Amino acid sequence: MASSIHRAPETPASPTPDTFGHYQLLELIGKGGMAEVFRAQAPGIDGFAEGFVVKRIRPDKSDSPKFVQAFCEEARITALLRHPNIVQVYDFGQIDGDYFMAMEYLRGKDLATVMRAARARRGALPPSLAVFVAREIARALHHAHTLVLPDGTPGGIVHRDVTPSNIMLLAAGGVKILDFGIAKAVARARPPQDAGQPPRLAGKLAYLSPELVRGSAVDHRSDVFSLGVVLWEMVAGERLFAADDESETVRNVLLLPIAQASRRRDGIPAQLDAIIARALAREPAERYETAAAFAAELDRFLAEAPVADGAIAELFESLFSAPPPPRPGGPDDRPSATYFSSGTRTTGAVASPRASVGGTGRRLAYRSMMLPPAPKVSLMTLIGIFCLVVAVVVTVGRLLLRP
Repeated sequence: MASSIHRAPETPASPTPDTFGHYQLLELIGKGGMAEVFRAQAPGIDGFAEGFVVKRIRPDKSDSPKFVQAFCEEARITALLRHPNIVQVYDFGQIDGDYFMAMEYLRGKDLATVMRAARARRGALPPSLAVFVAREIARALHHAHTLVLPDGTPGGIVHRDVTPSNIMLLAAGGVKILDFGIAKAVARARPPQDAGQPPRLAGKLAYLSPELVRGSAVDHRSDVFSLGVVLWEMVAGERLFAADDESETVRNVLLLPIAQASRRRDGIPAQLDAIIARALAREPAERYETAAAFAAELDRFLAEAPVADGAIAELFESLFSAPPPPRPGGPDDRPSATYFSSGTRTTGAVASPRASVGGTGRRLAYRSMMLPPAPKVSLMTLIGIFCLVVAVVVTVGRLLLRP
């Protein structure tokens, strides 16, 4: 189910909230094939009301053992994950026959919405901000991959749906991954299938790993590949594998030559190209061995080009405070470096990172390196310069030819 269910609401809450157990359902903010999601609150002491997101099985699916089992599995997995970069489940149970779970309410926007807004302005996320987002998600994935179950056995959780719609950027500056609804333990990552049937593809096709597309057994390195796709798209400002036809998207995941992001947009360091290329290796053995190793490599990049304080809030301001400008006509295979950071948009042939110190930490601004306009020269001046050059050449020639 798309992570947009956790977005801050765009419209006011209903004036007459419904009661669901001790929760008040304020607004329906999402509906998927399995569940419906509400912004809710639970009354507390002295009139204090805490905000939640309540996700419950749709009434028309509540009598399906298949959907109930999948919903309970999602709740069980997510409740075991305790990490600052993973959405937290606070409550799970059954009210009047309806299974539900209550999760933390996140104020922000999902990455898919942010990336669409940037592309509408022919822009992309600044490299350091994109690396920061990917680093936080890599840390969350490593936590899930290495989870130990209460009985002491490895959980072996693989998310299998690492996509921009499942990554939330918080206005306060944090990053969280959502929706472990199709996560599987390694032992169950390849469910039995009927002979001759194509593999059942979970997640969004354009972000699946090649082994998942082929129906092979998957492990945590599948999530590394998916996160590599997300990082490539964040800095390149365009889609990598997505096509109009699903079968073409699948072929792209398996066979499309992966261009360096710097060939799509200026201002992307070679170091970042190399990091992304390793994450996007089609053979799992050639990728980062763990999500923690991926995060460590991204850490080294951020040590040299730290992200600005408040960069996410300023990104929201620059992207969503005004409508996008009209797209210019004509082909443009290689956009200039257009980034949205620090509340401003910078455009130029080359974007150069410039670290400065201010506020509560080091900041990174992206400035355009633009050539100054050529000075205007009058026709008489040009004629004079030409005559002077001719005179110099004739004089030098006579000196050289003199016996």
